[in-house]
Amino acid sequence: MTSLDRDQTAVDEIAPYLDPGEKILWAAKPKQGFVLRREDLFIVPFSLVWSGSAFVGSGAVLERGIDSLFDLIPLLFVAIGLYLLAGRFVHDILDRSATSYALTDKRVLIRTGFFKPHTRSFQLRSLPELGLSEWSSGRGSITIGDSERQFGRLPGSDDNELFGIENAVAVNRAIRNQADR
Repeated sequence: MTSLDRDQTAVDEIAPYLDPGEKILWAAKPKQGFVLRREDLFIVPFSLVWSGSAFVGSGAVLERGIDSLFDLIPLLFVAIGLYLLAGRFVHDILDRSATSYALTDKRVLIRTGFFKPHTRSFQLRSLPELGLSEWSSGRGSITIGDSERQFGRLPGSDDNELFGIENAVAVNRAIRNQADR
């Protein structure tokens, strides 16, 4: 197997979840910062329409005054619109900042979740299919198992994906080679 980079921060975050004698062969963190994904081509325009309608409805209610509990419902729609417009991006950024990936001599580990941390482990000897998406930047994503992404997924819900990793083709090859041993 060729030598792959090992991000020391990722190694430190994954190390407590290793079995005795298990060795990290590769470790990385996903692409950090603001990222637009394919589904944003639909979600962003939808959230603009949703939020605009919610703001207009809330403005009308606030102009005439709040008479009952039902008059607060448009404010709930504003909150949902704000999450769709900006909150989900912040949530995604925070989740990816707390995510680390590793390939060991026995398994693939994904440690993720800013608000609710959890670790997912895939044994190499029984590894399901791998899906590879290459980006023009040289980065890419590897999906372990079912590669059908559910539309409108929430940030942090892809705990079977090595998202936005550098040199994804080589990492994919390394995983397959290690699984074949």
